[in-house]
Amino acid sequence: MSHSTSFRVLQGASDRSYCRPPLDGSLTIPELYLHQALHTPERTVFVYADEYHTRQDVTYSDTAQAMNRAAKIVLDHLDSLPTGKHGHIATNQSPMKVAILALADNITFGTMILGIMRCGHTAFPISPLNSAAAVAHLIRTTDTRHVFVSSDPSMQKLAQGAREMLVQDGLQVHLMPMPHFEVLYSSESETVLDEKRLRKPERGEPVLILHTSGSTSYPKPTYSNTQQYIEYGTTPYFGEVDMCGYCMGMQALAMFHIMAAGSLAWAPCSGMTLAFLRPSSPPIRPTPDIALESIMSTQSEIVVAPPILIEAWANKPAYIDSLKRLKRIFYGGAPVRREVGTQLVQEGIRLTSGYGMTEIGYGTMIVSADVSLEDWEYFALSPHTEPALVPHEGGLHELFFLECTTHHPSVIDSTINGKPAFATKDLVEQHATRPDLWRLSGRVDDQIALKFGEKTNPVPLESTICVDPNVAAAVMFGIGRLQNGVLVQPAHSQKNLDATAFRELIWPTIEKCNEIAPSHSRIPQELVLVTSPGKPMELTSKGNVRRQSTLNAYAAEIEDVYGKLSSNA
Repeated sequence: MSHSTSFRVLQGASDRSYCRPPLDGSLTIPELYLHQALHTPERTVFVYADEYHTRQDVTYSDTAQAMNRAAKIVLDHLDSLPTGKHGHIATNQSPMKVAILALADNITFGTMILGIMRCGHTAFPISPLNSAAAVAHLIRTTDTRHVFVSSDPSMQKLAQGAREMLVQDGLQVHLMPMPHFEVLYSSESETVLDEKRLRKPERGEPVLILHTSGSTSYPKPTYSNTQQYIEYGTTPYFGEVDMCGYCMGMQALAMFHIMAAGSLAWAPCSGMTLAFLRPSSPPIRPTPDIALESIMSTQSEIVVAPPILIEAWANKPAYIDSLKRLKRIFYGGAPVRREVGTQLVQEGIRLTSGYGMTEIGYGTMIVSADVSLEDWEYFALSPHTEPALVPHEGGLHELFFLECTTHHPSVIDSTINGKPAFATKDLVEQHATRPDLWRLSGRVDDQIALKFGEKTNPVPLESTICVDPNVAAAVMFGIGRLQNGVLVQPAHSQKNLDATAFRELIWPTIEKCNEIAPSHSRIPQELVLVTSPGKPMELTSKGNVRRQSTLNAYAAEIEDVYGKLSSNA
């Protein structure tokens, strides 16, 4: 499993205070933290800004102790649960899935993930944005029986609702209280774990479960073993910059997503520091003001942020000087509106597109040194991956990732050139003059096949419509029809406008969309459908529209507008 001969940039090469750990899979992720605590106990791993905006450092020594406390809490809870005639659970014998369903700050949440893995069990962070039915589905399909739940009423209600559904299926789930930061990072005496209570995961055994956002159906769980988790951590070795010592601002990310959960491996593997919002219960919400204030106070140099936050920053001229201080701002999960991104890079802000998925980890280079500002929408695929670009209609390519010695996708569902591969179902467009750069341009399963075989790629057209500040979201429809239509959700500022008036208001935007669309993809005014206030579009945890479930919810209305169009023809 050693990749060292293929590394491009050795991380920490010039930092004598960093002790590069073995990256051959002989140590688990928690053991990498223990390695750093042994060799560099005072080195900073996490930082946050306290209520006085003063940077506070959390060392590897602090984190190792907190991880051991988390592991002891897990083991004590598991040991206290009877298992019928067999007595108590043998916590060091077989792997168990232990989920976290919590509103918790990222340092506490991440430390619990490490604590579960320290026991030798599988950590499963679940998004609190899921419905009770989705949580029950995830628990059922992963055979999870133990869930740490935060004490707030919303999570208690969600967990109880999921458990009641599972009880109806004859499944017993144990709910356990999620510990707070003050418990894990206590200054009390050292926690010593009984090694006999721990187990070492076998090679190939899952140590982490993450789930997809469920844009088309229930979210799907994906499993990562130690090798795959270390591949997350060694991604910077295949970039063009030594990231050791950099402070990576992760204030706006959630620990149940791959970017934040995977960053737990970045720190010990590459020597970077991770900046989060300060620990608090309930957790602090990363508003644009709060997130940027923390970024500045923690002296973050590279920031990873969702598009919604970047677009909010762009709307405040007072933020521009602060954003210019950053070496790079990465975004992913959804597009940044083109006019917003262009505005920011014209101000000299170094905005960069990233690409990753729960099933593959990080697909882009961390960090590329030579992508120019005007190419902010494009990304360079990391050389630790083996991508396959299969030609698609309209000059696009469908992106696959093949299994190779340095990259093992968590899901294999295809074969390309005789090799196992994962089909992302993403469509990408190649840069006109830089063949190594790509940008997202929709998904294969989003394509709308009209009645006579013509196909519409809805994503760029929907993005054009969503530029209108009066529009909150837009989803095109038309599979099997003669013409495309679009379902539009009004922005909050227009919530009291009736559908006819709103349609007239945004019609100039639809006309602009039609100007750039192929002739078969143009939208007539009669097929502009407006959502009802009582039936908003369903969103994923990333804030993207759940396309198919939204269209299913409006199936009757869509059928009705096509019927009216046909009767008027």
